[in-house]
Amino acid sequence: MKKKIYFSVCLIGFYFSQLFAQGPNSGVKKFEPYMSQGYTVGLGTINYFGDLPSGFSAMRPAAIVGYSYPFTPKITGRFQIGYGQYSGADSLGGGLSNESRGIHFRSDLFQAEALMMYEPLRDKRGDFFQKTHLSPYFVYGLGLFYMNPKAKDTDGTWAELQPIGTEGQYLDADAGTFPKPYKKLQFQIPLGLGLSYYFYKNYFSLNAELMMHRTFTDYMDDVSAKFYPDPYLMNQYSPQAAYFSNPTGGIITDAKPRGNPDKMDFYVVPSLSVTYYIGY
Repeated sequence: MKKKIYFSVCLIGFYFSQLFAQGPNSGVKKFEPYMSQGYTVGLGTINYFGDLPSGFSAMRPAAIVGYSYPFTPKITGRFQIGYGQYSGADSLGGGLSNESRGIHFRSDLFQAEALMMYEPLRDKRGDFFQKTHLSPYFVYGLGLFYMNPKAKDTDGTWAELQPIGTEGQYLDADAGTFPKPYKKLQFQIPLGLGLSYYFYKNYFSLNAELMMHRTFTDYMDDVSAKFYPDPYLMNQYSPQAAYFSNPTGGIITDAKPRGNPDKMDFYVVPSLSVTYYIGY
């Protein structure tokens, strides 16, 4: 019995001695900065460009979280989601201003993106990645975003504009030619560039990024059509729709159209983020 116990203790001791002796080769891979998964959190802002003026006073914070996985030392796949707000108003003035419209809006924006990152300086040179350094990168991909433009009613209540149909989307088709209701969920193509600062043995990076998002809609601001719908028809359908269509009630001419249907809206997101890298 004693021999069996002694033999078991020796066997367990030998097993642990081999386990610790193997170190990184025991099945747990070493941290490789150039081939490691990353988790990102960041803050930025959404800059909208469309038929209404926007600017610094309209900017609001946006939050971003993401996950990245390396396919090669230079090419990394990244999935990220984000949330923020954007807005615009004729009262803000600027080159796009048409104060006779008196239109304003704000909207939440949720986005999800699948991205590819190309980092030309990222490679397998171990000495390079043991040092703090800067590394530029380029980003492109495909994404979805959800928008929901709202405007303030006469009583101060923020109303969703898409269900109202401010450009006659829900009027009888026999009464004229009107645009179809737009979708709140839209595709977008993100394209951007950034600069990463790797530090703390390259387990972390601080990233400055500028991303442009090309959309396929002209209704981020609920404004697109050049001509205003007939005010009589709009009032017959909904006084609320008539009000949001032409808040000032002014006479509209071709020289001061409601919108420009020939240009799609887009938005730009500058951001700062931190990425934590782990082995895999």
